[in-house]
Amino acid sequence: LRQVNQMISTWPGGVVPYVYGVNFYQFVAERYGPHKIEQLVARYSNNIIPFRINANSREVLHRDLDKLWGEFTRYLQKKYPPQQGTVTGERLSQHGYLTGGARALPDGSVVYLRFDGASEAALLRWRPASPAPEHLAKVHIGSRFDLHPDAGIVIAQLEFNHNANLHYDLYHIDLDSGRERRLTWGGRYRYVTWAPDGQRMIAVHNGLGRNSLHLLDAQGQLLEVLWEGDLGTTLADLDWSPDGASLVMSVWRRDTGWNLEQFNLHERSFKPLTDQTVIEAQPQFTPDGSAVLFSADHGGVYNLRRLELATGIITTLTHVAGGAFQPTQARVEGPVYYIGYGCGGFDLYRLERPQPLPTPAVAAGPS
Repeated sequence: LRQVNQMISTWPGGVVPYVYGVNFYQFVAERYGPHKIEQLVARYSNNIIPFRINANSREVLHRDLDKLWGEFTRYLQKKYPPQQGTVTGERLSQHGYLTGGARALPDGSVVYLRFDGASEAALLRWRPASPAPEHLAKVHIGSRFDLHPDAGIVIAQLEFNHNANLHYDLYHIDLDSGRERRLTWGGRYRYVTWAPDGQRMIAVHNGLGRNSLHLLDAQGQLLEVLWEGDLGTTLADLDWSPDGASLVMSVWRRDTGWNLEQFNLHERSFKPLTDQTVIEAQPQFTPDGSAVLFSADHGGVYNLRRLELATGIITTLTHVAGGAFQPTQARVEGPVYYIGYGCGGFDLYRLERPQPLPTPAVAAGPS
């Protein structure tokens, strides 16, 4: 109740339903009668001393607000019982807020972004045997990164350019020391992925509202423009295949919405992988390159999915109540790490030995 009656620092960070939200008034109407809602509003509006909410509750409902809140809590528990048949991973972090961007390494560690609302945004490295994640580097909110076991971390983050302009630029961060080195100035690179050998990168460049794919060397220098889009196409969340032949990414097109597409690096052409009314996002190749892990809202909830490239069959890996995003896997048959959403915000999760589940059917067409 105290979280609702005042500004809060916990998730969702000061944004709560005004005067308790629709469920509270549905509870009042069912328990005490619809006319009590009108009386609550009228008496509250006529208070000489503002914000006398507790007195208002006693006068209209003859209940102290603390006791009334207990009744309301039990009402919600009965109305919204725990979801049956959930399949979720083990929660590994306790940061909440906007934690995100997980990338797994073959040694079992995971690098992710911490945006917890209480401390500076940072890149952290979680290790199975460590009691707490290791701090790697300070970053900016809204950063996106990729990592390579040998080449290190490349991160795209907003940075000032020429004193007043904010552009996404690329930085290299050493995976062991956390030492940061700026690669571009005014680069406008929103997403980036390492080549399998760690010698090159491909980044999504944004200029004048048009996205393009730029091939860069490991120092961030432009080698070649691979593809240029039009105003009706947006690229996001790209990943380079283990065999080096293609990219997978989320693509928004004016006529089809968000879908997964594969970009053939030799032919410089796109091939659609999905065409559904759901939103597919954050694709990552499996370690052997045979499938793509991604998040999509089949059935109304974002869950982890797996798309077999040979057959196009999509299976579901999680069945969560809040949401599952940004899957990453470093070893074939190894665990899938992901960012899960709960009542405290987003956190890092581990799903051991994911088993295929049926995926809710959706219609073909634009998302």
